[in-house]
Amino acid sequence: MPMLDIEKRIKDEKVKSRFKLVRLAGLRAKELNSFKEGDIPARLQKYHKVTTNALDEIIEKAVDFEEIDG
Repeated sequence: MPMLDIEKRIKDEKVKSRFKLVRLAGLRAKELNSFKEGDIPARLQKYHKVTTNALDEIIEKAVDFEEIDG
């Protein structure tokens, strides 16, 4: 099982909690799993599982996100 360093991303100003990181990774994993035209293709593919790749992309800042009030 891969050991990803989530602590370095949690200390980031945009991601302040593990819960937010997990939520973002879940949304990204769904996007990767059901890829449609206009979606961002996978940036990093080091692992076999989509959820681990999604989490790795967020930790390594390969994809960025912005918060929307709503």
